[in-house]
Amino acid sequence: MRFHLFPLTVVVLLAACSSADDELETAGGSQPTKQEAKAILQASFNANRECTPYFDMPHDVPFDAQYDRQQLQAFVEAGLLRPAGEVRVTDPASGSGERRMARYEPTEAGQKEFGPGSGILSGQKTVICYGTRKIETVELGTPDVLGDRVSVTYRYHLDAVPAWARSPSIKAAYPSLETFLSVREEDHGSLVLRDGEWQLEESPSPSMFDFKRSGR
Repeated sequence: MRFHLFPLTVVVLLAACSSADDELETAGGSQPTKQEAKAILQASFNANRECTPYFDMPHDVPFDAQYDRQQLQAFVEAGLLRPAGEVRVTDPASGSGERRMARYEPTEAGQKEFGPGSGILSGQKTVICYGTRKIETVELGTPDVLGDRVSVTYRYHLDAVPAWARSPSIKAAYPSLETFLSVREEDHGSLVLRDGEWQLEESPSPSMFDFKRSGR
């Protein structure tokens, strides 16, 4: 019978590796798969559409603010807003002491598109949403030393873009919007292990096309 003697340093190294593996298993278990990470990200994006702040409703603009009224008219023709008469506001700089304002209100269709912000936009009274991030590819980084956090890099495009966003009047008023809606982007985030489940650490910030100014 032959006996194989291992050097003491090898035994120590094997014990150290075993201890590290036990700590990782205790701290959080194995890294999530790409499929799991993709599902977690997509579920978050499905629940949090891409939105941007918009004017509070009803919205009033001066009758002589031609450019602003043209932008609002684009939403009128897209079926989201309607003219709602005029109001007069105090304006010491005018000869009459008042200024005529054109009022716009949401249509029935518009009431489904305009609403209070949520998530990172929870402080916004009115936002408008224009699509949902659709995950294409996912790459995972190396988990941290405790094994309960891992970075993720993903590529996406906008999906479920509403018809109004590609209507002729909106395209004409916002020439850069079509490119914005069609671009494929890369973004980053982190997954954390909480109560035995991998979760998105925080919702990514939306890219937020500025419908208040981008037509200029």
